[in-house]
Amino acid sequence: MPKSKIRVAKSLVVDTLKDVDQDRVCYRMIGGVLVERTVKEVLPAVSHNKEQLAIFLENLNQQIEKKGREINEFKEKYNIQIRKEA
Repeated sequence: MPKSKIRVAKSLVVDTLKDVDQDRVCYRMIGGVLVERTVKEVLPAVSHNKEQLAIFLENLNQQIEKKGREINEFKEKYNIQIRKEA
């Protein structure tokens, strides 16, 4: 599942669990194992995972932009031109 879909899914889970009774039983997949927890135990963990994923994606996008600039500088420095394929 792509990272953006995971982020949307986590947002959906957080939004849904906010309105649910905190003592209600819910299930969470941890390392391939389905565990039974309460909403008050799961909600902070899922919220934290969502925040960490957002930070990770932001850092990844910054790295991609930096590498793109480095590639363009390298191409200009060594006068590299890409031929268009027909």
